[in-house]
Amino acid sequence: MRLNNLNCTMATGVMLLVLAAGAISAQAAPITVQFQASGFTDLGIGNSPPTDPVSGTIIYEAASTTASIESLTSIALTIHGHTYSIGEVGFITPYGTGQAIGGLVNGVDFVSSSTNDFAITWTGTLQPFEFYYASSSISYSVWVTENFDQFSITAPTDVPEPGILILLGISMFSLVGLKRWWKE
Repeated sequence: MRLNNLNCTMATGVMLLVLAAGAISAQAAPITVQFQASGFTDLGIGNSPPTDPVSGTIIYEAASTTASIESLTSIALTIHGHTYSIGEVGFITPYGTGQAIGGLVNGVDFVSSSTNDFAITWTGTLQPFEFYYASSSISYSVWVTENFDQFSITAPTDVPEPGILILLGISMFSLVGLKRWWKE
């Protein structure tokens, strides 16, 4: 009788473990990119940059800071009087080994003069690579820099996922079953 109870308890525990493992998945979390870039140089005819430094905050959804971007959720960025909306911005993920977020006017990773457009890129090790922008009110100029005064990518503090809590419950259930079997 003891062996049948043990087999039943173990079979139930294994079955619940399999079900719980299927329920565990990496869920997207809001990831915040904050930056300040300065020291822009003109790739056009030598115009001075209209905005230097450029500061901004972009929030996107991803499973982790190094995972592929799933969606953009907000942007706080104004360059030369133009405030970008989330509808004007896109991303390329992965972008080489990193990520790219930029305006959709010319494609995320390409900025053309005489447009309100920008792009920011970073490496897979979360190091800033490049920021460049253009302004619709200044012809023949695109400003670029690799100088970041501040750059951070942060995710919220991890909270146990429901699947992990289910696994903990299954473990406790199995231990109770084994204890009862042992006492018989």
